[in-house]
Amino acid sequence: MGVLKPLLSFLLLLTLVGTTSALQVKLLSGELKENPVEGELVNFTLAISDFPEGYILSFDTDLSVHNDKYLFNLTNLNMTFREKHFEIRTPNHEIYAQAIGEIPRVTEVKQCDGLTLVKYKQKTGAYYRIKLLDGKGNLIDSSIKTFEVRIPEREEFNSKVGEINDERARDFLLNLHEKGLVSESKELAEILIKMEKEKGVPLWLFILSVILAAFIAFVVGVRIGARTREEEEEEIEEEEGESRE
Repeated sequence: MGVLKPLLSFLLLLTLVGTTSALQVKLLSGELKENPVEGELVNFTLAISDFPEGYILSFDTDLSVHNDKYLFNLTNLNMTFREKHFEIRTPNHEIYAQAIGEIPRVTEVKQCDGLTLVKYKQKTGAYYRIKLLDGKGNLIDSSIKTFEVRIPEREEFNSKVGEINDERARDFLLNLHEKGLVSESKELAEILIKMEKEKGVPLWLFILSVILAAFIAFVVGVRIGARTREEEEEEIEEEEGESRE
């Protein structure tokens, strides 16, 4: 009996390990690029297996809906979802999930008193995040495929700035571009590149352009800051009004 009890415990442990095997997610079709371009259409199919029946599969994605279609189609379960997050109970067989969506847009264009500001939001995201949870919501296993949005305009600008020899000028132009003054920073970069290569552009013209760009950046920063403070004050007034009601 002393030998039988440890043996039974060992067999029970093997049984438990077998019921919680690693979640398998395989790409059957489509391409999941590491650096897609914003707005790019993505269409791929996954095969999901190795999960116990009656557990929970949690799906999540950062893709955007394309032409009002579903984001996920669980083809062999006859279930479609437009939501970026949903959960299902696991069946007793493999799941085929087709996903159709667009890479989220990260370019944000704003008008500020006649100036056009171009800002870039969060660039990273996930094609899918799939979690296997037990009946109590505890995480058993997960699978994720991430991406980082490629911004061709910024890559082109960085390449252009790389042609400039003056380190301080490069830093200034990159900072100007980061503040949202994309057109202005491009024009200044072209002027300086031409000046360094051909020496046909007067130095005073570039210096004047830099001073003008710096002034514009300062004004934009002040106005954006003022607008932010005004918006915060309006939100506080609205909250106070609601609390009085």
